[in-house]
Amino acid sequence: MERGTEIYNNLKTKDNFIFIIINCEKNIWKREKQKKDWLKDFPFNYYHIIGKENLKESFEINELEKEITVKCKDDYPSLPQKVYLALETVFSKKSFKYVIKLDDDQMLKSHYFLFKLLKKLESNTYHYGGYVINLPHSIKNLCHKDHKEIPEDLVIEKTFYCQGHFYLLSKESVIELLKYKKDFFERMIEDHTVGLLLPENLKSKMITFDTLKYFNYKL
Repeated sequence: MERGTEIYNNLKTKDNFIFIIINCEKNIWKREKQKKDWLKDFPFNYYHIIGKENLKESFEINELEKEITVKCKDDYPSLPQKVYLALETVFSKKSFKYVIKLDDDQMLKSHYFLFKLLKKLESNTYHYGGYVINLPHSIKNLCHKDHKEIPEDLVIEKTFYCQGHFYLLSKESVIELLKYKKDFFERMIEDHTVGLLLPENLKSKMITFDTLKYFNYKL
């Protein structure tokens, strides 16, 4: 994987972007592998997000380790809660124009792709972006095969949304999603929840790209 992190020096400001990477304690090795690979010398604010149900406060930020711990279970069905709480935390404590959400199994192949994407975000207004999945009608849960803790009869409603491996949200989209805490805490499919709840006027200003071309995953 080409390093080339110096390419980001051509951006106007790196403070426009914050990266949240969903992780859990049982997969510490995944975040360590990312840190040793494409996150090495990464010039942006990024945090691995961990859940801890018995946390005293609603969140804890560890700047040294680049980690945010939020008060929720650290399992797959709690991903919508974890993402909501991560968005809530960065919105309240950090300055940004865009949040880029990733999973801990994503290994960036080329910094040039990410640079081009962020450069485009500097000069254009997009509120949502990623690899789009279109559901023209409601379907039964497709996650049960890999995640037995998700009910097999769970209905996934008709909508279109960006696959959860990598997607971006503008600050305006984050503000809108933070209105739906109850919904996030009642649902189990994180990426579908984001797309379902995001209003059409924001989803209409979307940038799309094939993440499979630019990331290796399934470590």
